[in-house]
Amino acid sequence: MLVVDRYNAYNKAPVQIQYCYAHLLRDVEKLEKDFPEVPEVKSFVSILVPLLSQAMHLRSQPLSDDQYYQEAKEIQKKIIEVNKSSAQHLAIRTMQDLNLEQRPRRSTS
Repeated sequence: MLVVDRYNAYNKAPVQIQYCYAHLLRDVEKLEKDFPEVPEVKSFVSILVPLLSQAMHLRSQPLSDDQYYQEAKEIQKKIIEVNKSSAQHLAIRTMQDLNLEQRPRRSTS
């Protein structure tokens, strides 16, 4: 698994690729800064930011391997749901498409 910052050259690597959650988190937080008066953006950000933060800090939790993978799957499921939800705002849809487009290359374990 190669964690990347979305630079396209990584797509040629013969490995599974996952986008870096820290980069995604910054991009999602930027949406709120770019569109502070848009309720739909605020809602999207308020749901996705905590999920990305949870995912980033999961390794620091005192969990067994089984617990870790169960938690990771639950967080992943919620992130996917947020990214599949209906959105009208173009910036949200762009972020959702980015996340869903990458999903097939992410690990499922």
